[in-house]
Order: sequence, then structure tokens, then C-alpha cells
Amino acid sequence: MKNTSPLLVRPHTSDVSVFRQIYIDESLGSVKRLRTKPKKILDLGAYTGISTRWLADTFPSSLVVGIEPHPALMELARTNAPNAALVRIAVGAESAWVEVHEDDDRGDWATHTRESDVEGVAKVRQLTMSQIVGTLEYDVVKLDVEGAEKAVFEGDLGWLESVQLLLVETHDRFVPGCTEAMYSALSRCGRKWTELKRRGSSADHAIRFTS
Repeated sequence: MKNTSPLLVRPHTSDVSVFRQIYIDESLGSVKRLRTKPKKILDLGAYTGISTRWLADTFPSSLVVGIEPHPALMELARTNAPNAALVRIAVGAESAWVEVHEDDDRGDWATHTRESDVEGVAKVRQLTMSQIVGTLEYDVVKLDVEGAEKAVFEGDLGWLESVQLLLVETHDRFVPGCTEAMYSALSRCGRKWTELKRRGSSADHAIRFTS
């Protein structure tokens, strides 16, 4: 069922630019051009749920899962995208308990995680991409995780077997080698693919798998 509740966009924050990218520039528009309607969509790096909401509204009969580690952003995502499944976890190279840190110099949307043994500090569970995907075969994966994509692409690539469309924002400016890791993974995954034009910066990639 389509969500008819208002979309919360906080003024004077990165919500405004994210809203513009998703709803006006249609940076995720390539999903609508797939030959078959996706049944399962993973939004990894849901932020405040703006992208998750667009995906769930655009494909109301599909399972849309949004992943976000930041507690406050997750609460906003649950408000904005009640028609999606929202899970508060992080993605990384290995399973661990991690702290979530905000990066003021990157903008108010940017967070990163790091392992910590300090007691009394709020933590969130970090899982590998394969653990997050599990047995679900996602048709579409959107990956915008502020540099953690490097660890994702350097890990096990079995999760790519079912993907029709991969939407990635690489963050070499934060973690050098992200784009190289992505292309290396694509060359190793054993599937044929082509890169589509995607509205946005040169760091925005749309990969369609053809076999």
C-alpha cells in the first residue's frame, strides 16, 4: 500500500539536497527502466528514509529494506518510510559491535563507524554484506555508505548473483580506493555488466547486469 503520509525534509540540512537528487533529478530513475519489476530492493545507507520512501512508493508491491546505523537518522527513516522494512545495523568488513560517529566536515548526512571496546558507549551491530543479504535475493541494491563500500567490494561477492541493478555512490574522498575496489569486484564477480548514465556526480554509478 502506498504511503500517503507527509515526507519530512528538515530545512537547512542535507535533506534538501537529497530530496532534490531523488525526487527532482531522479537519481534513482534507472530502477524504473528495468525490464522486469524488482521484487526485492535493498537501500543500504537509508539516511532519513527519503530514498527508501521513493523506492517503496515507486514499487508498492516490492519488498524494500532500508539499512541505517545512526539512531536519530533511523528514527526519521521510520517516520518517512513506514511502508518499508527499516533495520538499524551497519555494514563492514566483519561482524562486530561498532560506534557511530558523525563527521561534521563531511556534511550532516555523513557518519562513519569504528570498533570499540569501551563500556557504556552506545553501539550498533555491524555485519558483512553477505550476512545482511542472507538468503534474500535482491534485484536492486543501492549502496551509499560513506566509504564502507570499499570493504563491501573487497569481501565475499555472492550477494551480487541475483542483482539486476546496482546503484553506488563511491567515496574516494573519504576512503581512498573505493571506486577501484568496485570495478575490481565487478571484474571478479563472473557476470556481464554495463554501466549506465546516472544523474549526479562522477561518483554516482549505475551498474546493470546483463547475465
